[in-house]
Amino acid sequence: MKGNFLTICLFIVSIFLISACGNVEKVQHIEVFVTETSEQNDEGFYETTGYKKVNSITSIEEGKII
Repeated sequence: MKGNFLTICLFIVSIFLISACGNVEKVQHIEVFVTETSEQNDEGFYETTGYKKVNSITSIEEGKII
């Protein structure tokens, strides 16, 4: 009797968790920008030696309980 009750409770909880996670909003932001690269010279000053492309990807997943 206890085994059947435990099985039924676990089944109900798993159904609840699956239905609660069904509504997920996914947002992805992709940014590309350029930054300067620099090196220190003999006098101690920093000089621009070139440019570097930098990518930034932000992913957000937000789940809402119905």
